[in-house]
Amino acid sequence: KTFLSGCFIDNPATTATGGDAIKVCRLEAGLLIRQTKDLWITCLFMATVLKLQELSSAATPTTMPMQEGETQQKQEQLVTFVLQLYHQIVNMGLDRYWERKHLMDGRAIIKSLDIPRGPIIQKYLDEQIRWMLVHPQGSVEECEVHLRNCKRELEENGDTDDNGNGVVGSIVLGVSDGAGPSSPVLASHSGKHMSKKMHVESMDLDLT
Repeated sequence: KTFLSGCFIDNPATTATGGDAIKVCRLEAGLLIRQTKDLWITCLFMATVLKLQELSSAATPTTMPMQEGETQQKQEQLVTFVLQLYHQIVNMGLDRYWERKHLMDGRAIIKSLDIPRGPIIQKYLDEQIRWMLVHPQGSVEECEVHLRNCKRELEENGDTDDNGNGVVGSIVLGVSDGAGPSSPVLASHSGKHMSKKMHVESMDLDLT
C-alpha cells in the first residue's frame, strides 16, 4: 500500500469530503514511480483494491447492517481520493518520470566534482534525481552547484572514502513538502555529528 501511504502530506479523508485538494509530495511520488516504472498504475490499483477489501472486512457480522452505509461511504471516499491522486501525478508530470534523464551524466559528474570512477558516481546520480524532483525547473548549473555543495559538506564532516572523496550515501534532503527549496544534510554513520534534517513524513491512510 506504499502508494497510498508514502506520497502525501495531508490526510485524504478530508479531501474526499470536500476539503482542500490533496498535496502530493513530488519527491516521494517521483521516487516511487522511478522504482516501479510503468507498473506504477498497477501498483496504485492493487493498493486501492486491498484497502477496499480491508474496509469491507472491518465490519463484523453483528454490526454489518449498521456499518454498511458507513463502509460504503468510506469506500467512495477512497476511490475519489485515488482518482485525485492519479490526476495530480499526471498533472505534475511524474507519470513517466522513470524516463527522465539526468541533467548531468556520469562523465559530467566526474569532471565537475573531480572524483574517480566507481560506485560513488551512482550515489551522486541518485542524489541528482532527488534534487531534480524537488526543483523541476532547475538548471544544469544549479544542479552542479548542489552536487558540489554535497561533496564539500561531506568532506567537511569527514564522510569520505579512502581517496578523500565525499560519500553521499547518507545524504537526506531537507524537504518537507516536495515544493520548497532543499539543502543537503548529513546523517551520522556511527554517532558522529548530525546536521539538522527534515524528513518527508509518511502518512497512514486512516479512513476508519
